[in-house]
Amino acid sequence: MVGWDDEERVVEYARSSVVDRVLLKDFAVLTGGRDALLLGKLFAALVSKPGTTANLDALSREFGASRITVGRYLRSLERSMLLRGLSNYRPSTRSSSRKLRRYYPATTSLVRAVSRQAFEGDPGGVQEAYVVNALGASRYYREGREELDVVLGDGETAVEVKATPDARDGARLARVAGRIGARRRVIVSLSEGASSVGVDTVPAYALEWEMSKREGTHDRGPEAEAR
Repeated sequence: MVGWDDEERVVEYARSSVVDRVLLKDFAVLTGGRDALLLGKLFAALVSKPGTTANLDALSREFGASRITVGRYLRSLERSMLLRGLSNYRPSTRSSSRKLRRYYPATTSLVRAVSRQAFEGDPGGVQEAYVVNALGASRYYREGREELDVVLGDGETAVEVKATPDARDGARLARVAGRIGARRRVIVSLSEGASSVGVDTVPAYALEWEMSKREGTHDRGPEAEAR
């Protein structure tokens, strides 16, 4: 698709050859065709809002399905590799809670395949989805109003995603990272951004290279190195 100039052709290819093939064909074999509409609606709802925290009770009411069914379909979508789910990191036990998992499309092109409005109207969410997948993230952190977009390893690295960060963003990241004991603090931005003491600012276009370079592991992913 790299050489294709027609954006709609690219979108249609991603939709028909990836999304529809998995949701309408592969899942139909596994489920006997049951609830294909529900599965599609659930997928579209999560992908069009990257970083959605899934409340099973709320989703159950919204789609008129049992809580058990919604939970099962979410796990299936993760196994299909269409969705990436992040657990909430618990610093006291260095473990993760499976409650209130946060979901992202497995690649940013899936957002555009589902909704042009979502892709163009929420650039921050699309950027966050890219970062989460580029880092192979599996955990975030939220406690009250304090939040981190990504936590790597056993809490050693805290990552925030900002379009144009300023000094206040760096100070906030340092404060929250201190709460979980993260020694390394990284802001991923769409530009170089403002620098802060103790915080690395990495432009999104250089993210994968910079994270591996600073850890001295060019050939390994940052999540693997953090572990």
